[in-house]
Amino acid sequence: DIIRYPSSNLYKYLEVDIIPNSVKITDYGYSEYSMNKFMELYQLTGDFKQLIVNNKEVRTNWLLFKEQELVNFISECTDEMRKINENIVVTAAVLNNVNVVKKQYLQDYEKWLSIGIVDEIEIMCYTFSLNYLNNWINDASDLMNEYSVRIGISSRLEGNSLIADFSQMMLASKKEGFIIFSSNLYTNDYIYKIMKLSNINY
Repeated sequence: DIIRYPSSNLYKYLEVDIIPNSVKITDYGYSEYSMNKFMELYQLTGDFKQLIVNNKEVRTNWLLFKEQELVNFISECTDEMRKINENIVVTAAVLNNVNVVKKQYLQDYEKWLSIGIVDEIEIMCYTFSLNYLNNWINDASDLMNEYSVRIGISSRLEGNSLIADFSQMMLASKKEGFIIFSSNLYTNDYIYKIMKLSNINY
């Protein structure tokens, strides 16, 4: 979970030569270690943050660098786990729109699946709306057909009733199945009885 950077708006300024002073950049990962590693990799000198503001090529390379560092970290973790148990299934809880989150959070989970550093993803689709969930499942159908993908639901986080969750479970179970996040919110045995009687794939 949370295998990503916090939300960033730097990707919006990749085509701007110089970021105006009026713009507030929200971006993360500016540790001395990361900045020094990046500067050395690209043979840069000077003030790193000024380079980010004044050079769009540096901005582009910085985001690519951070995204690759995340891939490297996941790959190393997966390798270590598979040394312990080669049959382990590595999963990741991810945000729910790969085209948005790979820009804003550098969480390119389609790449993770394609290169095999994770085996399965559980996509967090927290919503009170059954229509929204259904639309999202339809939009993600290509990804779900190619890889092992389960829908992560938890409408209880939106304050919904157990019946609303049950409806979402029925919808999600028609695909690869689902996972329930924030399970501490589900303390009523009633929902488990419903799931069992309905033969929901959970």
